[in-house]
Amino acid sequence: MDTFAALALATERPHPSIIKNPPVRKGDKIMTPVIWRQIYGMAAYQVIVMVIIMFFGEYMWDLRYNKSDNFYPKSSTGEDLENDDPAYNKLKIFTIYFHVFVFLQIFNEVNCRKVGAKAFNIFAQIFSNFYFIGVVCGTIAA
Repeated sequence: MDTFAALALATERPHPSIIKNPPVRKGDKIMTPVIWRQIYGMAAYQVIVMVIIMFFGEYMWDLRYNKSDNFYPKSSTGEDLENDDPAYNKLKIFTIYFHVFVFLQIFNEVNCRKVGAKAFNIFAQIFSNFYFIGVVCGTIAA
């Protein structure tokens, strides 16, 4: 997934205003305070969302399950369980955890397009780079 994100971000064309910035000196830090703000902000956002889903997901989607159930539940006869079985709900909630995590990473991929101190519209000119759109759609499909 990180390879696809790197590929998508590598296809972004530089903004024309970048030439107006002064040259970067040899000793300047690569990680600016704005970049650190984005890293910490996205990390906090993702942790908060995942913790909420982890602790309240079974109540949000009414998927009650026994914490001690096996991960791959089978009935006593070895047949697959029905959709309304509490043991089957554990599979559903773990699938939701995984998909929420993946889509948080895709949102982060879109968010990383803008690193300027005043660049708040992450969707600005998003359709100007069809490689980026293709990689994001490919990540979603995979």
